[in-house]
Amino acid sequence: MEGDSRIAPTLIHEVVTKAVMDHLLLTDEEQLLRTTVRNFADDVLAPRASAYDESGEFPADNVE
Repeated sequence: MEGDSRIAPTLIHEVVTKAVMDHLLLTDEEQLLRTTVRNFADDVLAPRASAYDESGEFPADNVE
């Protein structure tokens, strides 16, 4: 349990630092692009990934 109590504050610090730095370093347009690409990857690409991994098929429709 002791290890867990050390990890949580470090992880929280890293996440907060990244969020703050991203906000300060990226323009609004860049943040929107990042969010759009992340949502596309989560909603469209990720659900297909395990099937492609299992079949060994190249996902050509993902790169069109």
